Amino acid sequence: MSDQKPITSVATGVIRLSYANVWEAKKMDDDSDAKYGTAVLIKKDDKFTLDKVNAAIDHLVAEVKKRLT
Repeated sequence: MSDQKPITSVATGVIRLSYANVWEAKKMDDDSDAKYGTAVLIKKDDKFTLDKVNAAIDHLVAEVKKRLT
């Protein structure tokens, strides 16, 4: 394992939010709990932000695999 600090959050560049349920939690169906959420839209040419998000996803996948084994 490297000496790098684990990725727990990502500061992004300029993004847009779609379907932003950030002020009030919403239920998706009758059986679920109300939740906050959004879709994050990142420009394809924003490689810096995309690389940071992909690194965070890779880190989380590795953590889940480690816990499942």
